[in-house]
Amino acid sequence: MIIQPVILAGGSGTRLWPLSRDNFPKPFLNIVGSNSLFQETIIRLETLASNHPIVISNQRHKFLIQEQLNSINKSHSSIILEPIQKNTAPALTLAAIHSLSISKDSLLICLPADHLIENTSDFIASLNKGISKAKDGSIVTFGISPTEPKTGYGYIECSNIEADASELIRFIEKPKKKLALNMVNSGNYLWNSGIFMMRAETWISLISQYSPSILENCELAMENSISEEEVISPDKAYMELCPNISIDYAVMEKINSDINMKFNSWVIPINSGWSDVGTWKEIWNHSNHNKDGNHTLGDIYTEDVTNSILISQSNNLAVIGLSDIAIIQTPDVTLVTPFNQDDKLKKLVASLETQNPEIKKDHNTVKRPWGEYTILEEGSGFQVKKLIINAKSSISLQSHNKRSEHWTVVKGNPLITNESSKIILTENESIYIPKNAKHRIENPNEGIVVIIEVQVGDYIEEDDIIRYEDQYNRTSED
Repeated sequence: MIIQPVILAGGSGTRLWPLSRDNFPKPFLNIVGSNSLFQETIIRLETLASNHPIVISNQRHKFLIQEQLNSINKSHSSIILEPIQKNTAPALTLAAIHSLSISKDSLLICLPADHLIENTSDFIASLNKGISKAKDGSIVTFGISPTEPKTGYGYIECSNIEADASELIRFIEKPKKKLALNMVNSGNYLWNSGIFMMRAETWISLISQYSPSILENCELAMENSISEEEVISPDKAYMELCPNISIDYAVMEKINSDINMKFNSWVIPINSGWSDVGTWKEIWNHSNHNKDGNHTLGDIYTEDVTNSILISQSNNLAVIGLSDIAIIQTPDVTLVTPFNQDDKLKKLVASLETQNPEIKKDHNTVKRPWGEYTILEEGSGFQVKKLIINAKSSISLQSHNKRSEHWTVVKGNPLITNESSKIILTENESIYIPKNAKHRIENPNEGIVVIIEVQVGDYIEEDDIIRYEDQYNRTSED
């Protein structure tokens, strides 16, 4: 039997906006420690006797995942890129189908990519306990002893909460405050960690019984997928037909309420310093504090401020007379919120989809496979960017129908293609790129290239692009 970790890295982390954005979400942030939560999830599995993990994420995070894996020198079994997010049940189904194509005897360990685990050895010991249960065809989930009646978590009722492995009685998803309080006080419930373990064939059997449309469409999506160097892109048309549903709702709640179903499901407690670090208060709880109880990052100046988290990625930030508050300042957004307003923050971020989708989707600095760009200034008919092109990298050979560009080199010696001509520029040299001209920046050297780009035109959005050649195999739609 092979032990196959499956890392679910598709979460959006809206309650950590504005640091977490659609195109750079919570799993990939360095919010606690020097590595991202995704990287720590990968590193955590080093001592588990298992295959390299299958990573499931969104199509737009392909290069972000590869970059973060490369930076910690870690490998993956495969990366499955969902063309559209459909929650955890379809994601696990894709992983199970792929794992069975590798080995008919595989056991899946399904792990969210955005959790904090303080004691890795205890965590791995809990996983090993689960493996012995899951080998016989059972489903194993992992529970956390609740410290307060949180309504944002699911709960698991256990037959014996003190046992190393307890029979699972039922799931209760995100209860009201009174019910949550009653469950915590009863001592028979654990928080649902979202970590599951089962044989791949067990999951396929259960999803076939309780949500057959997920299995049917995931199988067709994988049959019609595009694969390239262990990166699998399931077919979008079939994935769009999948229900948007979690593992809990699709299967777990049903197997424990189905009187005709005799199925073993177990809960193993995790006592390893777990947190989903899903709110600013949780980030504060797991951060270092100064003498006033504040966690600060950036140029912060305070007077009579206590027990708060204060982050500035751009300007100086001065705060007076506040407590239990999060102030998060990025180059394009400043958030001020009390710690206990997480649901309202989630609603605010959802409203940005219609009010200002750009600040929901991207930071001012946007990662690209070749490096990154930062928007320095923009207005009617123009935009100014700073481009950083990594060593041995290049942008695609491309053109724009509605804008011209002017590039000034401030660092490095890029090779510039402008229609049929090629030229090497040095620092403080410039070049003009007309509308519709095929152009490219290449950095054949070891150091980075930095260019200031001025765009001028009637339309300056990122979708005004035609790609002709691209070393990362992107299309004009990517």
